[in-house]
Amino acid sequence: MGIPFWAFMAWWFAVDNVPFLINMISNLLGLSPDDIYWRIRESLNNIKNSLYTVRSLVEEGRFEEAVDVLNRNEHDLEMTRAEIENNRTVLERNKTYDLLVAEYEGLNDEITRIRNYILEQAPPTPTPTPGKATLNIKTDPGGVAVWYDKNKLGVTDEEGYLTVEVDPGTYNLTFVKDGYQSETVSVTVEENETRNINVILEPITPPTPAGKGIIKIKTDPGNVDVYIAGTKIGTTDDEGYLDLEVDPGTYEITFKKEGYYDETKTMFIKEGEVKTLAVTLKPVSELPPTAPKVFGYLTIESSPSARIFIGGKDTGFITPHTFELEPGTYDIRLEATGYYPEEAVAFVKEGETTRISKELKEVVVPEKKFKVEVNSDPSGAKILVNGMFTGKWTPDYVILYEGTYQIRVEKSGYLPAEQTITLE
Repeated sequence: MGIPFWAFMAWWFAVDNVPFLINMISNLLGLSPDDIYWRIRESLNNIKNSLYTVRSLVEEGRFEEAVDVLNRNEHDLEMTRAEIENNRTVLERNKTYDLLVAEYEGLNDEITRIRNYILEQAPPTPTPTPGKATLNIKTDPGGVAVWYDKNKLGVTDEEGYLTVEVDPGTYNLTFVKDGYQSETVSVTVEENETRNINVILEPITPPTPAGKGIIKIKTDPGNVDVYIAGTKIGTTDDEGYLDLEVDPGTYEITFKKEGYYDETKTMFIKEGEVKTLAVTLKPVSELPPTAPKVFGYLTIESSPSARIFIGGKDTGFITPHTFELEPGTYDIRLEATGYYPEEAVAFVKEGETTRISKELKEVVVPEKKFKVEVNSDPSGAKILVNGMFTGKWTPDYVILYEGTYQIRVEKSGYLPAEQTITLE
């Protein structure tokens, strides 16, 4: 039985005041459009770097481990996609939305390519239990017990992941861990459906003492020494947590751990305020006890000036810049706000200088938007645009620019339906 043909309505969607309101809220929270962009870019880079691990596992024939990491990457990528959409208005105003969506689509295609390769190379795996549904659970922190009524479904691992098979139906899942506020999530799953569940537990915070503020610190890794004004005031625990009770004011907080670069953060806190400070320390690369290394040089230039990424990692430098590198092949990526990224491959030879010069193309954001309503009978069908799931179900709407789109709706137990629309 197919879904009956449905109608679309599109009209001019006025959003002139929305960017102003979003920017005003972001400023009040201390987040500039660039802060939001680079935070999301860091998430995408982490996923990209993790895919290198997946490729290594595949090359070693460790397919089950590769699939496990790939599933986590896919889950994290969808969470990042949601963050992009949540900040869409700010990113569009800053001309970075299209850049992030393009990066997301590239990573999504790469995950699909790797998954298809694994399916071709790996030995057959057992099919899911007929009549069951699958829950892919991710918690922050890890080690969280998951309960349904009085039944314990399991405990998430150190990284917060747990996969369980359940019968179709509605479940009120309760997430419990000592020192954290419990959280209950209701989820309904159908037969053979796979559902991702993301839960963040809030630490139980004691009342703030009169005249004081509390800084809740989370470090990665754990056991990091914490200094204020050169004086050590504590060490984070094995999981990286430490609560500081301080007087109101501005503090420069330095984080130190052997084998990692120091990191310093500035924080202002008011009386009675509770703030969270998350810090990730970068490890210091250890050189093996070998003969002195030989180097070559890589000079990177661009117009306009852009941030430089080598091997998927942010170097912290902008063009123009010259790097001293070991001979070899390097993947180069240049990024600048409001411009499409540029990529290149550099071959560095011993004692020689290799030059890379790129001109970045400015992102042209269409001015006209349309609100497209999507309905279906029955309702509750997934809405896809040009083959990509929008994260919405009918009845709902999507915001699109001028152009031609293929709209598709899908629901378990029904044939999909499609329609091509042109907005102009």
